[in-house]
Amino acid sequence: RPGIDPEVAVRLMLAGFLLGIVHDRRLMREAQVNIAIRWFVGYGLHEALPDHSSLTRIRQRWGEERFQRIFERTVQACIDAKIAKGEVIHVDASLIRADVSWDSLAVRHLEAVSAANADE
Repeated sequence: RPGIDPEVAVRLMLAGFLLGIVHDRRLMREAQVNIAIRWFVGYGLHEALPDHSSLTRIRQRWGEERFQRIFERTVQACIDAKIAKGEVIHVDASLIRADVSWDSLAVRHLEAVSAANADE
């Protein structure tokens, strides 16, 4: 298999992270049909994408330290471009028990889908 451009590898991994896709096989299946991912990594609609195993090998070969450096450089570039402040942000991830009626949510979702289809 041909090698994969490191920038493409990082962009694919970032897309997977942002989309919540943690498996390389699933990411590459999604990239086959997702125009936004193809645009983000610089591939046209009919270009063959790298094999999922290329991402796995790169991740293993590069190691955690290299990814840490890439992350730090990316954050610094965002700070330099004034799209991030570089401050520490704390997020509350508390779990709160909710009393929700799943049946009513399903009905509302179906009504919204029906209305959207009727508008088309």
